[in-house]
Amino acid sequence: MIKRKIVSIIMGGILSVIAFSGCGTEKSILPETIVAHAMESEDNVKSYYGESRIRIYDKDNKVVEDNIMKEWQDLTQGKIKVRMESYSNKNELETVSTNDGNNVVSYMIKDKKAFTMKSLNESDIPIRTQREQTKIFLESIRKSHDISTVGEEKINGIDTYHIKAVPKEKNSILSEQDMWIDKKNWFVIKSISHAADSRIEYEYTKIDFSPKIQEEIFTQKIPEGVKIENLNNAGPKTKTMTLKEVKDYLGKPFAYFLESSSYKIKSIQLLQYGSKVVDDEIIMEYQKDNKSYFKMSLRKGNEVDSKSSKIPGKEEITIRGQRGTILKDVISIIAWSEGDVRYSIIPHENVEKVEDFIKELDKMVLFK
Repeated sequence: MIKRKIVSIIMGGILSVIAFSGCGTEKSILPETIVAHAMESEDNVKSYYGESRIRIYDKDNKVVEDNIMKEWQDLTQGKIKVRMESYSNKNELETVSTNDGNNVVSYMIKDKKAFTMKSLNESDIPIRTQREQTKIFLESIRKSHDISTVGEEKINGIDTYHIKAVPKEKNSILSEQDMWIDKKNWFVIKSISHAADSRIEYEYTKIDFSPKIQEEIFTQKIPEGVKIENLNNAGPKTKTMTLKEVKDYLGKPFAYFLESSSYKIKSIQLLQYGSKVVDDEIIMEYQKDNKSYFKMSLRKGNEVDSKSSKIPGKEEITIRGQRGTILKDVISIIAWSEGDVRYSIIPHENVEKVEDFIKELDKMVLFK
């Protein structure tokens, strides 16, 4: 139940970003025209209060989940401050999550459980305007989807552009999307995500872009007797490594970029998960022109996960003369095995063309 709610919220957030990659003022105007306007216009949405409804339907068009959300967001002080309240369709308060810019607290009322963690700072997740988000996601959604303008519609009294994004491939991870975007503030007022056996509808029934928000709303006090889990202590143990220590850990040579190349190693860390399900891994972060460019994961062995190979949107390619795969959707994931070492790379948003980057991998040499 909780997982479904999280998926619904995440999908709404994803759609609010992706929507800008294609929309038009009328059926005769191409989406690129409106995209250009969005890129040039100012983004004045620094805070808002909204009430929304999330409905999840099964393949028989039956509602399997129905929730009401209330949310407050404030970015005016250079920090992400958020409060989200989740209600049942009977208007019973179920979950309260707050982020005061320093700490995140989530309280699940019926379960009498709560968790807390530090808020991500700007170095971890930059605070971007909607226009900046548009620029980041524009190319990726255009590669994987055909975007068309349906028309102009009024949703809950707000003038919107209705656009549709249809996957070019049948098995795309990001399914067919319908989005209604506020003409004035470039805010996704409504979205529908279609899938083979389900449909998620996310709609704002009320939205205020100039609310008076009290600072204390972004904090909450958990009642006595509620179990609080500190997630700051969760996650894998990390250890900084040298190139030699990587070789010693793997027990064999491994591929990497020389310091004389365009790519410079920013950091090397061993992540130990302490799990039988998730293998420990080494993460090598590379920079180019003093900017983060990609992260490469190295794991022992060359076993292929048959389940992961069936992930929609994944295709087989040749990498460094080896059989590999690439997942091309909203993000790209490149993976292959070589010399009994498994590699996977997630290029950062500033990688211009993933296909050209894959050719660059041939320049890696073995550290012996």
